Amino acid sequence: MVLAREAAGQDAVIQTLWSYDRPIVRSQLAAVHRQLCRGPLARSIIRRRLPIGRDIWSTAVQGDEQLTIGHSLLASELMNSWMDEEVDRPLDPFDGPAWRLSCQSFDNGKTLVALTISHCIADGGTAVLAVLTAIANHQAAVNPEQIVSETSLMREILQFLQDSWALIQALPQLAASAVSSAIKWWPQRTRHQFRQSTPFSKRSREGFRKKTPTRLTSFSVSIAWEDWLSARQSSRTDTLSLVVAIAGSLAKNLSRTRDGFATFFIPVNPRISEASNAANNVHLAKTVLPIDLIQPDLSLLRRRLSRSLIDSRRKPDFYASFLPLVPLIPQPLFRWAYHALTRQSSDLPISVSHMGELSEQILAIDGTPADDICFRGVDRRPRSDALALRGGVLTLLSARIHDRLHLNFVSHQPDQDNSIERLRSQIHKCLNCRGIPYTIFPR
Repeated sequence: MVLAREAAGQDAVIQTLWSYDRPIVRSQLAAVHRQLCRGPLARSIIRRRLPIGRDIWSTAVQGDEQLTIGHSLLASELMNSWMDEEVDRPLDPFDGPAWRLSCQSFDNGKTLVALTISHCIADGGTAVLAVLTAIANHQAAVNPEQIVSETSLMREILQFLQDSWALIQALPQLAASAVSSAIKWWPQRTRHQFRQSTPFSKRSREGFRKKTPTRLTSFSVSIAWEDWLSARQSSRTDTLSLVVAIAGSLAKNLSRTRDGFATFFIPVNPRISEASNAANNVHLAKTVLPIDLIQPDLSLLRRRLSRSLIDSRRKPDFYASFLPLVPLIPQPLFRWAYHALTRQSSDLPISVSHMGELSEQILAIDGTPADDICFRGVDRRPRSDALALRGGVLTLLSARIHDRLHLNFVSHQPDQDNSIERLRSQIHKCLNCRGIPYTIFPR
């Protein structure tokens, strides 16, 4: 995520939003904030001094400047704008702040609380762990092997030597991956020319020349667990497959498929302990599924998806095989390689992340259960040229808490109407066709 931010301009953030139908207990919110300052989020990154090498973790106990409480009421119609503005506010994993807790009251009696975290210092699992730890009023242990209080040039040199030795050991695997990539790419090279077959390729080329900041469109809903189980049973599938089917249906409606196939990136959490405080510890499983599998009966899609996820665990990750190279590549060269690979890619990826069932305790950000909650991961003001290079964005994040399933959709499609009204209507079609009633966040 640090490389994506520094070299590719993808400044991703994780945001959790709580909605209360009343004023919150501010003293309790401040107490949770103090615990967040000492938990898994109490970290920053020290920039390397060498032109190549890796950055180093450092402890970073935050101050009160990360807690923002709005003292004047805002109009209720500004609720969505306030949530987006919290994403737009700058976060810096190097110089701080890397995360922020904010609270705002509205004239309809609702209160929103937002925890916005730079994706560089945490993934979804770490963010959930940090919130649960803070709410439970326990101080999270800091791993001394990963996080240090200071750095030195000698430490960087030693780390560089270790990375160099790791690269030497990985050379056979790197060579095999390079040969495999060339064998796969060469017969299909005519299909990988600047996304020629995408329906928006002509105007997307103009997007490469524009570098204006863009706000991604986000829409969140929640579904009663009984209604979700009913849809699951009628579709003869499980939760993950149904979530993937909804994402695939939306991708089809938004013309984000290619030749009848949809490409899904599904993060798989390899943590063996819930106490793991690694910043970003997920494996991306890539699966390509025919859109025709998205039918009223999803049993075949479920089997294909399950087999694909199992295969992704057995097969070595193609991109992970090149990780030993990363610390030894100067950033300008990495930036060039990233743009070159992205331009050659024919994928229009759909990111689907299912966080599973979370503890109901996560609702109590002020010590009492919130009336509604929302999770979302979104890029901060991505430039239009970066979005055009990636062919747009479509993500779906889901999580179950007690008796409700929460879904968040984030989308931006080049050369299309990216208004929240259109995204809402397309999501309504996808859910309505399966008879799934839903409630819009905030309730």
